[in-house]
Amino acid sequence: MKTESDSGNEESLGAKQKHGLKFSFRSAYSGPPMNFSQMKDERLLAFYENVRQQVALDAGSCYRFAGDGVRAYADKLREEMDRRRLRFTPIDWPANRP
Repeated sequence: MKTESDSGNEESLGAKQKHGLKFSFRSAYSGPPMNFSQMKDERLLAFYENVRQQVALDAGSCYRFAGDGVRAYADKLREEMDRRRLRFTPIDWPANRP
């Protein structure tokens, strides 16, 4: 477990300590690049539709589950669907809320 003096740099990167678990926003969005080129059209469309539905649900709620990481994921899916010239309903992203 880290002490206060050990965590200075990690706190600036978004690391949070809660109930003995450490979560870093930086590590939540990093990882291998997304590659959808081998994925079937139906699967791409299903993933994108799931994100679109979550964003629509978030719009009517005071909570927001679809944040920047979800938006980046949806953008990558959309890029691949555009490349394949697939037809889909675009996501209506809400304006930033406080």
